[in-house]
Amino acid sequence: MATGIRLSELVALHCQSITGEPGAYQLDVTGKGAKYRAIPAMDGLVDRVTNYQTERRERFPKHRLDRRSTPLFVHIHTGQSITTRQVQYLADRIYREAGIRAQVPDGALVHALRHTFAMDLLDHGASIVEVQTLLGHESVATTRRYLTARPHQLRAAVAATSTGAALRRSTPEDGDG
Repeated sequence: MATGIRLSELVALHCQSITGEPGAYQLDVTGKGAKYRAIPAMDGLVDRVTNYQTERRERFPKHRLDRRSTPLFVHIHTGQSITTRQVQYLADRIYREAGIRAQVPDGALVHALRHTFAMDLLDHGASIVEVQTLLGHESVATTRRYLTARPHQLRAAVAATSTGAALRRSTPEDGDG
């Protein structure tokens, strides 16, 4: 998931949810409590959605993709707005095909992608406040609650301390110690 949006937010997207221009696209999302937030949308994501809409026009020529009320994502066969259950089913199939289904708890198939998005942001230098904003959490405590440090991050944090530096300097090179 390239945006970190909630499943309910995904199925509520409409054809006018992507705004802006190349290099400055955004995804307009209505989250919990009907709160609006704008999420940066990378050009590659917008390109994929544009390709999807082109294919959709061919499959469902009567769909009015210029209307705000038209859902962005639809069922491939019926053309009806995609449901949360259908997205969960697709996620389950993808996890199974990748051979990692057993690693994801039932009920968290799609949410695991949101969690991964948040962890990836942190791994690449985003602050907890930036992650909070992108995920649409009211409180930073909510963001902290489900973001946990990984072992390699903890090791790097300890190694970065003055004690860690002193220990590296005092460690014998020949393996005696």
